[in-house]
Amino acid sequence: MRPATAPPAPEFRVVLPLPRCRIGRRSLWRLLHKARLRRLHWISITVDPSRGGRVRYEAAASRGDVLPPGATWTPMAVTCDVVGGRAFRALVADGHTSIDDGAVLARFPRYAAQLMATHLDGLRLGDMPGEHPMLRFDADTVVVEWEHDEFAFTRRIECDRINPDANGCYAIGAYQWPWTPLPIPDSGTRREDAATGQTHPLPPAAVARYADLILAEIDDDIAESVVPAGVRSFADLHRYVDANDYLIAAGVPHDATPTTIEVTVDVQNEVTARLRTPDRPFCTCDTCAFPAHDHATYTGRDGEDLDVAAPMRCHHCGQPAHYDERLQDYRHDDPSTPDCFLIRRDT
Repeated sequence: MRPATAPPAPEFRVVLPLPRCRIGRRSLWRLLHKARLRRLHWISITVDPSRGGRVRYEAAASRGDVLPPGATWTPMAVTCDVVGGRAFRALVADGHTSIDDGAVLARFPRYAAQLMATHLDGLRLGDMPGEHPMLRFDADTVVVEWEHDEFAFTRRIECDRINPDANGCYAIGAYQWPWTPLPIPDSGTRREDAATGQTHPLPPAAVARYADLILAEIDDDIAESVVPAGVRSFADLHRYVDANDYLIAAGVPHDATPTTIEVTVDVQNEVTARLRTPDRPFCTCDTCAFPAHDHATYTGRDGEDLDVAAPMRCHHCGQPAHYDERLQDYRHDDPSTPDCFLIRRDT
């Protein structure tokens, strides 16, 4: 990567005689072979420019810190053909582009990396092996893999490991994937120096606007029976969908800096408060359209069998209830009903 205003770098070529390059008692060729067996994907070559200086070779699973020092990072949406043209929220280094194709250097917060992994996993269902990479998390490390077709079976080949930086972001595809910013700026983000956390908290009116957008999306999903009407918290939404998608769709800024994490928490709390207002509708035996809810029962209060299905009631408190197949548990119809011995809401 180089600054956009820098002159073109001169071209040069280096030839490494692998069998004759010695690393102590071992050849560079042997180091490459051992690195492959141990899944060490990167070889670094450090040349001492002094006369008679040595060349040091090191193998590592990750490239380590690939970020330009002192760079200013701007939140925006980026895309590239490697991920099928899907756009993801990222931090982009101002004034840094690759020499060959003008791609930007981007790093992604964890939620965007998780969304990217889910998206790529969906792409592979309709792709030939090797058309797109795959991402998975190994603890806090993002592992990049490619599928390789070997006639009777397909195997995954690990090609990179990306550790989070100090801000919890991942430089996925740095210097390799041609990330390009979307032509329209991301209205949900603002210019800031993420490396120092110099940001300005959103005023309550801005938090309310994000909550308005998210509530509209939730109500649409309730109308389409994607989530039930009885959800009463942002955490509850995660039981049915990836609730982070609501934040992304609304354009809530998130780059893993303390300020934007605080903004995200404020928006989630505002959404939860609105979901818990008394006038919010909830599922009943007559109105529920959520396919994973069962409001009827053939068992009476005293355990007797009923000839005709009746609306389900809690056997302890007698309040209307239902069975949620998605949660594999029972819930009171009215989310404001106090917990009882048999039914408890843990969110």
